[in-house]
Amino acid sequence: MTPDRFQYDLFRVLALPIVLVLVWLLADSLKTDQRRRPVGLAFALFVLSTIGYITTNTLEICSTTEAASELWAKAIYLCVAFLPILWLQFSLRFTRKGRGLPSFLLGVVLFFPVTTLVILLVPSLEYLMWPTITWHSQGPFQVSVRTHGPWFYAYAAYTYSFFVAGAILVLRTLVLHRRYYRRQAGALILGIALPLLVSLLYVLRPFPGLIKDFSSFGYAGAALCFWYALYRRDLFALAPLARSLVVERMRDGIIVLDSGGFLADANAQGLAILGLGEGALGHRLPAALLPASLMEALETRSCRRFSTDGEGGQRHFSIEVLELGDDSEGILGVIHDETEARALLARVEELASRDELTGLANRRYFLESAQRELSRVLRHGGHLAVAMFDLDRFKNINDSRGHAAGDRVLREFGRILASEIRGEDVAGRMGGEEFALVISGAEGARSLCERIRERLASTRVECPPGEAFSVTVSVGLAWLEDGPASLDALLSRADEALSRAKAEGRNRVVAWK
Repeated sequence: MTPDRFQYDLFRVLALPIVLVLVWLLADSLKTDQRRRPVGLAFALFVLSTIGYITTNTLEICSTTEAASELWAKAIYLCVAFLPILWLQFSLRFTRKGRGLPSFLLGVVLFFPVTTLVILLVPSLEYLMWPTITWHSQGPFQVSVRTHGPWFYAYAAYTYSFFVAGAILVLRTLVLHRRYYRRQAGALILGIALPLLVSLLYVLRPFPGLIKDFSSFGYAGAALCFWYALYRRDLFALAPLARSLVVERMRDGIIVLDSGGFLADANAQGLAILGLGEGALGHRLPAALLPASLMEALETRSCRRFSTDGEGGQRHFSIEVLELGDDSEGILGVIHDETEARALLARVEELASRDELTGLANRRYFLESAQRELSRVLRHGGHLAVAMFDLDRFKNINDSRGHAAGDRVLREFGRILASEIRGEDVAGRMGGEEFALVISGAEGARSLCERIRERLASTRVECPPGEAFSVTVSVGLAWLEDGPASLDALLSRADEALSRAKAEGRNRVVAWK
């Protein structure tokens, strides 16, 4: 079939002004304020590829030799082969508010454009795209008419599948949010339709004599429509985007009850916290299945805390309830998950009161607890003793065996101390290798200290590689009845007794006298 020269001349005339318009659209989309939009990059790449498509197509039909024409015909696919993916990325970033194809899936879909380029670059495979090429002269220009091979139809299927998938995504969003998108709907629908219609006209050729492919102009029209919707109709300054980004993805739960007490709306997190599905929308909350404090907060329009039990254990929440409208049209409940905050607070409190190495009370917390126990005994009567422990020759262990071995000794002694004391006793690490113990009901204080000393002396502390050694402890003991009734005095007397134990040869319990 001899190509109609008018179709090619029309393309040559229109190509330049269309490219200039696209360049202006590209420049506008790359402005600083536009580039921050969720689909700004995808739109810019779409326009850039369309510019390349039209430019290479124009150079193809303006070539004066067959070799140049064939070169530009193949170059077209450097731009057009990736357009379906860019269109799908654009559609996903629009409908998913900024999120495109996952990286691993993007790698999979690149198979089609990459394979197409390989087929075109390897002469022995070119027949898969174009089995035959017939050349025609149009004045100084050489133009070709090509028949289509099996890979061309596979490539066409890939192209239309991606465009239809993107179109479905965009149209679904328009239908779901038609109230918000009514100003942009016409431009978006036209932008979707143009490249599909123009491409189908070329592939199906319903009109006799239609030879030239004007698909690139269809893409240009789509770019213009999308630019109008995105940057002149301010597509993303709308409630659906705000709701998706702020409400649907927020970690707080949101529930809305109408004036009749029916669940009018809720985000995914709100439904998850309540243990409900989307089927609960439009129904009353199942009060019998929900925490009483939650229902009380909704009824009294107040703030409350509540807890729920799930597979991951108990979780803790707080809810704030606000009235909607001046005439109490409904209420909005914002549910905050406090589980991690509570766990973090508990961890902070533990770190503030516990010695991290031994698990015993640290110095500050020991002194506070010991003072409370002393005050209780002085108020209600009873007996009390204080013991001070000092690991013998601990510095030598650190110097000869290393600090890791020293830490093992400290942990082992902390374990022995914790296992021997009773619930009302208070044990703590005072610093370094020094420990203290407040013993309530002092009758068995000495025997308790002796038992702790003997256990440590008989314990072999493992020290890699394959070594074990023994450690001893010296103990000073003082009783409340021995002098002034103050914690400082008790600790001072126990420390004096400890010094005597060290002087008398270590590894012994000495009582203050």
